[in-house]
Amino acid sequence: MVIKSLLPGLVLLLVLTSAAKGANENHLARLLETRQCANCNLRGADLSGAYLRQANLRGADLRGANLNRADLRGAFLTQADLSDADLRNANLSGANLTSAGLDRAQLANALLDTFTVIDDKWRLVQVLVTEGVGDQDLTGADLSHANLDEVDFRQSDLTGANLAGASFEAANLSSSILTEANLEGADLFLASLQDAGISQASLREGNLQATDLRQADLTASDLQAANLSLAYLAGANLSQANLEDANLDSAILPTANLSATNLTDANLFLADLSQANLSGATLAGTELSGANLTGSNLSLGSLDGAELEAVISQGSDLSGANFSGANLVSIDLRESNLSGIDLSAAEMQDANLSNTNLTNANLQGTDLRSANLRGADLTNADLQGARLSGADLTNANLTNANLQGADLTEASLLGTTLEDITFSDRTSLCGTTMPDGEIHGC
Repeated sequence: MVIKSLLPGLVLLLVLTSAAKGANENHLARLLETRQCANCNLRGADLSGAYLRQANLRGADLRGANLNRADLRGAFLTQADLSDADLRNANLSGANLTSAGLDRAQLANALLDTFTVIDDKWRLVQVLVTEGVGDQDLTGADLSHANLDEVDFRQSDLTGANLAGASFEAANLSSSILTEANLEGADLFLASLQDAGISQASLREGNLQATDLRQADLTASDLQAANLSLAYLAGANLSQANLEDANLDSAILPTANLSATNLTDANLFLADLSQANLSGATLAGTELSGANLTGSNLSLGSLDGAELEAVISQGSDLSGANFSGANLVSIDLRESNLSGIDLSAAEMQDANLSNTNLTNANLQGTDLRSANLRGADLTNADLQGARLSGADLTNANLTNANLQGADLTEASLLGTTLEDITFSDRTSLCGTTMPDGEIHGC
């Protein structure tokens, strides 16, 4: 019975909370009764369709307020904070919005007239979100922190525009020009930038999650700490771009150009990099576990300390790359070109290196336990101190290889070419299957 008697009060409390969402209830009541509420706390208030003609809202906190269809004719909104507010279809004829904060406010179909006092920047935003039809000349425009969700910018010229902190969720920017634009912290979630020119632009800490960037030109752009998870970057040009600390988790990058790109400490977990060009790229400390590098080119790349566990990289070109200390456990590098590669101290247990070209490779101290090296060419390879216990080197070529201090315990050298190899008294051949099939003693 006690609970039953409390229910009406609880329901009323929930209604008031839902209606005001953080607004001061007394302030809200005063506004609706007198239309006088300077410096009031109306944050998140539901004022949709409200009659607020000539209301005094100077300095009011209207962040996130719902003013959709509100009548604000002649209202005084000087220095009011309308960030994230919904002003769609609101009547702002003759309203004074001098120094009002309109960051990320929704302005589609808001009614402005010649008597409305508002910064030219926001007047432009209102036109774009209401009438935008693409092919606009917005060179150097200031649209920073504007809400431009779902706007059509196809083939528009935004060269050098200030778009920092702007929201472009699901916007269409395909074939647009964004060269040298400032997009730092911009939200491009689900936006289309297919075939867009974004070279030398700044997208630091931007949100490009699930963004369509197919064939986009991002040459020399700054994407440090940007979120590109699930982004579609097939055929995109990211050469010389800065992707340090960027999140490319599950990104789709087949045939992308990432040559000379900085991917230091980036996250490429489960990314598709098949046929991608990563020549000369820096991937130090990069997370590549589970990534698909089939047919990719990582020649002369630097991957020291990178995580490549369970990576698929069949038929790739990694010649001259630096994988020193990298985690390559269970990596699949079948039939790849690893000539001159530095794999010193790398973790490569259970790796598949069958029919791989490892000529002149540096494998000092590399952990290759139980690795598959069948048919691999290790001519002139440096395997000093390498751990090869249980490895399969059947029919491999070890001509002139250096095996001083290497551990080949129970490894298979059946049919292996061992001409001019270098052993030492520290080389372990205990239980090793020799080229003629004989088991070496311990």
